[in-house]
Amino acid sequence: MENLEKQLADEKARLDSMKAPDDLEMKLTAALNTVEPRRKRKVAFIWKVAIAAIILVSVISYNFNALAYYSKKILGFDDMLSGPLKDLNENEMGQVVDKSVELEGGTTLTIHGIMTDVNQLILFYTLRNPNGIDEENFISFASITGFLTNSSISGGPGYFNEDETEVKGMLQFEPVNPFAKKLTLVIWQFTEDDESTVEITFDHDPNKAMQANLTQPIKETVSVDSGTITFDVITASPTVTVLEGSIDVENLDKFEGAPLHGIRLIANGNSVGSSSYGVTTGPTGTTFDIQYHTLPEELDSLQVMVRKFIGYEEINKQIQFGPDKNEFFTLYEEEEMIVKQVEETSRGIEVTIATDEYVLLDGVSIVTKKGTIPLQTTIGEDYSMQINGVYMKERTLVFDTTETPEQLSIEGIHFLKTYNKTIDIPVK
Repeated sequence: MENLEKQLADEKARLDSMKAPDDLEMKLTAALNTVEPRRKRKVAFIWKVAIAAIILVSVISYNFNALAYYSKKILGFDDMLSGPLKDLNENEMGQVVDKSVELEGGTTLTIHGIMTDVNQLILFYTLRNPNGIDEENFISFASITGFLTNSSISGGPGYFNEDETEVKGMLQFEPVNPFAKKLTLVIWQFTEDDESTVEITFDHDPNKAMQANLTQPIKETVSVDSGTITFDVITASPTVTVLEGSIDVENLDKFEGAPLHGIRLIANGNSVGSSSYGVTTGPTGTTFDIQYHTLPEELDSLQVMVRKFIGYEEINKQIQFGPDKNEFFTLYEEEEMIVKQVEETSRGIEVTIATDEYVLLDGVSIVTKKGTIPLQTTIGEDYSMQINGVYMKERTLVFDTTETPEQLSIEGIHFLKTYNKTIDIPVK
């Protein structure tokens, strides 16, 4: 009896400690207002007693059932896991699912388990087909849905075995609602003649979701040559660390997100590795998130460093054309350009150049004896090995003239510039 009272007291303490999100009441109210009201029915006293007994038994057995079902290591993924994720799996911090669904062509999809925290959901899966995985009948993982949940996929690795009869992988999704007890993986399936949607629903125990180790507002802005970067908040959880903010910088789209790789996270004086980033542009501007590896358990200091980002430099460079091909010229500091070829074609004068991948030329023209001819267009962008043994971005500048060029004039360059600007984040 004493054990029973202790279990009930422990369960009561656990339930009392649960707190719903601030906006849950508003969301539930809005949802309930769309449902037609039902007439109340009277419940006989004997049924009230029976229901109370069921609740009592459920409370007593709840922890034992959860322990028996969930406290298992997600098996078969040791070779894919390392560092904190491997430790979390060894410590049985995931949730075993082991549910399968048959797909077209005899392929079986199995969800082996999940790990969830405030930053993301990680799903462990395999695709198996004894006749081989048919790439023509492929699938696309779309989202995970559930109670107040519609989590998009953000990526994840997957690997074939030697005979290509199995794919084993991990998928990362946006975090799910902590009150969702059932989750559904939505899959798009494509064949030569058709496409369809497949769903597989599985249990989710909110009590196994791992909480944030650190959530710290930042609200700091860093100025760069062509705008500003604002850092809003950092959230560190057991599986990943996410830095969020907004960007108001010119030409960001032309750099394809590469500048975000120049934003470093420094913990205890050491750089924390990054794994992915996302950029979203909407009516209110451009936001970003960068995912880093997990933070050290003993955290004494934390900094965000804008090491490199988009910069602009006015260079007013005049490059004299010579008889040789593949001539090297310094644009600015370490940034170089190769003039590979100058020729006249049916389009006009074409100058083929090569630069670093993240160099954009500004105010380009050629100088002839009859005057200055501005750049008309750029064609044939490609990445190729140059004579210096380095892969560079090669493209051809086209000028609408047949006059022999004497010089190439460049007013300025956009490039990844070193800033080394640092923001301290409180951790105590």
